[in-house]
Amino acid sequence: MFDQKSTGSERKAFLVAILEDEQAEEEEQEVADDEALNDMIARNEEELELFQRMDLERAAREAMDPSLRHKPRLIQEDELPSWLLRDTEEVEQMAFEENEERLFGLGKRQRKEVDYSEALTEKQWVKALEDGTLEEVEETKKNRKKRKRKDIALLGEETKVKKEN
Repeated sequence: MFDQKSTGSERKAFLVAILEDEQAEEEEQEVADDEALNDMIARNEEELELFQRMDLERAAREAMDPSLRHKPRLIQEDELPSWLLRDTEEVEQMAFEENEERLFGLGKRQRKEVDYSEALTEKQWVKALEDGTLEEVEETKKNRKKRKRKDIALLGEETKVKKEN
């Protein structure tokens, strides 16, 4: 920036240039008027004419009802959706979590219990079919198997406890 050899006039000229640059940037950041805004957003001449007509209609409405003048033309920060106000990192994290949940689910799936063995012998099945109690007999057989599995599981737990003691 400045060294021992720079003169006062050089320093002053440099600082003036910095201030002028800042003023130019501020002017660029100002809100555009209706015509400039229409030029920026119009994709063709027809849209430009449409936007200009809309501006004239808006001006006529504001002339009839002065309370409308206080409403800004551009969207305000409080009108934006909440996700637009968040940091990009926060939005990316939310999108990643949502995508991860969709891809991998919420955790371990519930296993379905399937029994491929036939619960009844052929004689038992024919007899139950003739008696009309096929569902009842099959259900009874399944319940016995379930109880047997539970008993085996409980027995296994008891042996684990005994080994630990």
